[in-house]
Amino acid sequence: MTPTIVLRDGAPVLALGGSGGMRIANNVAQALVCRLVFNRSPQACVEAPRFFTPPTAPALAYNAEQLPPPSVQLELMEKGEQIRVLPHADTTAVQMIALERSGTAVTLRPAADPRKGGVALVDASP
Repeated sequence: MTPTIVLRDGAPVLALGGSGGMRIANNVAQALVCRLVFNRSPQACVEAPRFFTPPTAPALAYNAEQLPPPSVQLELMEKGEQIRVLPHADTTAVQMIALERSGTAVTLRPAADPRKGGVALVDASP
């Protein structure tokens, strides 16, 4: 869901999408920002901890195993954010493929989210 293709000068540089119900858009947006703004590898972006904002409370919700470091939590709380720990594991996933160009050569960088046992495979044959 939420299939997203990013173009630069008319050529694709990133494609991604996800699963996970109401968390899909949050997850895809966070992975997209991770890659385009922070220039992290596609695999690091799909593996990164993610938060979502539940519709029932003005809070940042995290899974217990994906909480940010205590220093980050403290900084968020000092800015007025509420942090909620979710009682169940995240069953969302994002899959991504980056296309890196150098002249006429294109290198494909696939990434699969381990949260659902994903494996990234690319067939680059013509």
